[in-house]
Amino acid sequence: RICYPCFEKLEYKGIFTDDLNKSAVLIQRDKLSDILVNKAQKGEHLICCRECGRKFHALCVLYMECMWPNGYICATCMQNSNKPFTRNLLTAKNLPRNKLSDFIEGKVEFFLKRKNINTNEVRIRVLSNVDMFMKVKPLMRAYLHAKRMSTEPFLYRQKVVFAFQEVDGIEVCIFGFYSHEHGVNSLPPNRGRVFIECIDCLRYFQPESECSVLYQTIMAAYLEYVRNLGFWYAHLYSGTKDEDEVFGIFSGNSSNTLMRNRAARRVLYNGIFQILMNESIAAGVEDIYDEALRSNTRYITDIPYFQGDLWPDVIEFCIKHSFDKVSQLTQNSISLDDIMKNPSFCFTFDEGAKNLLYDTLKDYRKDFHVVRLNFPFNPSLIADPDEQVWGRCIQDRQSFAKEIARTKFDFAVFREARFLTTSILFELHRENNGMKLYFCRSCHSLITKRWKCNICRNFYLCPDCHQEEKHPHFMLEYQVKSATPPYALPTFLADFNHVSQCQRLCCEYENCGSTKAAYDHFITCLQRTTGACSLCYHISCSLTSHSTQCDQVNCPVPFCKDPKVRVTLPSLIPSYGVPEGPCYSSQSQGQFGPPHANITAPHQIYGMQQYQQQNISAWRNPQ
Repeated sequence: RICYPCFEKLEYKGIFTDDLNKSAVLIQRDKLSDILVNKAQKGEHLICCRECGRKFHALCVLYMECMWPNGYICATCMQNSNKPFTRNLLTAKNLPRNKLSDFIEGKVEFFLKRKNINTNEVRIRVLSNVDMFMKVKPLMRAYLHAKRMSTEPFLYRQKVVFAFQEVDGIEVCIFGFYSHEHGVNSLPPNRGRVFIECIDCLRYFQPESECSVLYQTIMAAYLEYVRNLGFWYAHLYSGTKDEDEVFGIFSGNSSNTLMRNRAARRVLYNGIFQILMNESIAAGVEDIYDEALRSNTRYITDIPYFQGDLWPDVIEFCIKHSFDKVSQLTQNSISLDDIMKNPSFCFTFDEGAKNLLYDTLKDYRKDFHVVRLNFPFNPSLIADPDEQVWGRCIQDRQSFAKEIARTKFDFAVFREARFLTTSILFELHRENNGMKLYFCRSCHSLITKRWKCNICRNFYLCPDCHQEEKHPHFMLEYQVKSATPPYALPTFLADFNHVSQCQRLCCEYENCGSTKAAYDHFITCLQRTTGACSLCYHISCSLTSHSTQCDQVNCPVPFCKDPKVRVTLPSLIPSYGVPEGPCYSSQSQGQFGPPHANITAPHQIYGMQQYQQQNISAWRNPQ
């Protein structure tokens, strides 16, 4: 390819090819403009091959200095020198898998076989799976306080799921969504509900004619998964009435995505709902206004309260409007607590807020959809079997979209989408590998299993180069880093003791990187003593198990004698009902709580079909 400024400066009828293995061929100017010209007006970063000196667009060859610190070697020079091509191991295929990703991938594979579509594998990965806190807005918090209800931030589980496919040998992101799963520790109207904050997709799936159906299948598979976990409802919305508002994940600089406006999102959602009803995954689909009427919503606290949703702002407006109305009636300054104490004022306030809320629900009923998945039951039985995944670079959707916009790259341009996908995968792998990446000194490829020289500084070789080359010094083999969480390793206490004293940035101690990250989180987490943090809970269980049997006066294990980190171990929990104890109370346990072998959990991943069929008829034919 040739950039647009260079194309304008051409003095000849065309340019000659620069392939060193073939004779030069003249490409005419008119053919060049249609095929090879990058018509972007903005300047692009150029890099030089360190062997032949030819220039390439860094965007086209996917060059990142942090990935290839030793410089770029073009494919022609690699072939002439008989060197193996550099292998990028930081791909979606090498990201950790879990039960959710395997479940959706199985559904996608079945869909492709049923449609007889021969294409590259579609890989589903959960990039972030963390417990997060949502703070209640000021007026809503004051209203809850006046009603003598809890005003503390509540927990929910946020998940970020992306789909990737290889196009021309390079992985490209084709689909993604953000979801919030609310368990027992959420507000009462949120419990047992899943909120799909955002869905976005691109037209890079091959064949392109099956894009929409594939993305609908992915979302239907996710909703089936959360239904099998035991969630009751799923909420989706098409966006706001402002068509110019940026709504999506990949639409930072362009509106050329498959879901460019509300109308396109409604079409996609209708296909999802059709799949859910045809396969008996859902008992019904209704808009939010009909759902409020069916559930007999009487107060503003009965509406689900989701992070990133429209209704928290609407509730703030309803409270302010009703408060101003009551203040005009009294013609005196009055507080919200005084209004709640006066039955007449309280009735006027609640009726005014409810009427205004219902009017707003009616206006937005076409944009907000509620899917009925399960018959409501005890929310404490809902448990997520997957471990937490800390994808910090992609956790916050607004920050991620702003970062994409700052790069001035666009997912709607294919080569820029490839570069952005490679950058995202690099950051995710760097987080999973403790911010430490290794490169082979011979073939300059990224490596996981490596041989390190004990004499030369930062000298690593991949297994192939180690067999071919005879390095003069002794080299030690390092195995691939384990994907097991640090607290589940048999050497956790020794690792925990090591990282509490280790000050090295690049320590070669096994498991130092992952355990140090867990240690830093444990000593700074504000929810460490409450049991709300899943990671801190597992670490506390390991420390409690050790401290109950330790009789050393000066034990080297950190927090061994600290009573604040001790918790009730799972083996001591009764096997009936909701677990008791400080770590399992409704105010202090984690979002989904640690799963226990003694607790009966009828809603497993694959064992819900009979339970669902018993309630489908009851949902579709309510009394």
